Amino acid sequence: MKKYVILLIILAALGGAGYWYYQKAQSSSNNTITYTTSPVTQGTLITSITGSGSLSVEQSATISPLVSGTIKEIKFKKGDLVKSGDVVAILTNDDLNLQLAAANTGVKQAQAGYNKKLLDVKQAWETIYDLDKKEAANGDSVTDLQHEIASQALKSTELDLEAAQNTINDKQKTLKDVQESIANLQVKSTLTGTVTEVTGEVGNTVGSSSSQSSQNSTASAGGIMTIATLDKLLAQIALNENDVDTVKLDQIVTLTFDAIDSYTTTGKVATIDYLGTNSQGVVSYPITISLDSFDTKVKPGMTVNASIITKKKDNVLMVPNAAVKYQNEQAYVQILSNGQPVNKNVEIGIANDDYTEIVNGIALNEEVVTATLSPGSSSSSTSQTGNSFFQNFGAGGPPTNMRQSSSGSSSSSGAVRGIQSFR
Repeated sequence: MKKYVILLIILAALGGAGYWYYQKAQSSSNNTITYTTSPVTQGTLITSITGSGSLSVEQSATISPLVSGTIKEIKFKKGDLVKSGDVVAILTNDDLNLQLAAANTGVKQAQAGYNKKLLDVKQAWETIYDLDKKEAANGDSVTDLQHEIASQALKSTELDLEAAQNTINDKQKTLKDVQESIANLQVKSTLTGTVTEVTGEVGNTVGSSSSQSSQNSTASAGGIMTIATLDKLLAQIALNENDVDTVKLDQIVTLTFDAIDSYTTTGKVATIDYLGTNSQGVVSYPITISLDSFDTKVKPGMTVNASIITKKKDNVLMVPNAAVKYQNEQAYVQILSNGQPVNKNVEIGIANDDYTEIVNGIALNEEVVTATLSPGSSSSSTSQTGNSFFQNFGAGGPPTNMRQSSSGSSSSSGAVRGIQSFR
């Protein structure tokens, strides 16, 4: 019996010691701080500004006749390709035929009147010639009064001849105008493009008006037909006043479309409107983007999302944004030395939503701390004394020369979008 008691005492002691050792090991494990690291990589870093808008054709025109008439024939239908100068419709107008006959008669009559005045001038010159000849033969036979009368008669006939010439000019202009009006009964396209709508019908009477052209918009219905450059589309977006200065002409743009999944194309900034519009206190500036190419599924009017590449740097060292800290106007990262984080001051360059360029202060493939796992929590900041470069900077914020690369926005939210590739 005594042996069993002793055995129980020994077992209890061993169990207590084991429990104490387990608790101590567990406590030591719970107090361990661990760090997540990421290597410094090298590649291309891109910053961009995003915005959304809609697609429009580069040009469109409503083709209307330049003269009134009745539509006799329409030569193109919806979907047909038309070249500038092609005859798209033919009109008839009987009044113009009457005007042409009257204009021809007017020119003939004016010419006849001119010919008569020309004979009068010739006769006046002959009279002066006869007087001069007579005076040469017998000086006393011609008086000064006769010379004066002949001279005045010549001046009068010359004025009449000039007036007759002006009448011819007027009649010829009238004839030319009527001839042009008759020529305009053949209605011609003012644009090379695709017929998007035919509004005229054979037998309809149409009024005269200039063919209306529009840039970067779809023409309203009217006239005989509407033609648009469907092979040349533009994206129209708006950027807020904080971002417009970072956008330049010919910058490369990537575009996606809400209606077409997994489709991306490219373009370039074509125009920047420096006259902003104010809507509820928000000033925005229209930006036009020309598309380099696009699928046939892309149509005018579709919603488009544009990412304008504002900066691109190749072969740069970069780290995740979470690795960059900022304290006392000095950027730094942390590396592990004997398992403990050590601060290293760095000079930073451009940055996007994900990565920051490291100009100097750290080498390729060095491991930098991006997150800290502390007891009782899943993660924490990588530093207890500094702030993340993309978190709050305190009252003063980061230096001005460090803000310009990391700022950017869409037309409404102000978010930066970034792209990067690594080697």
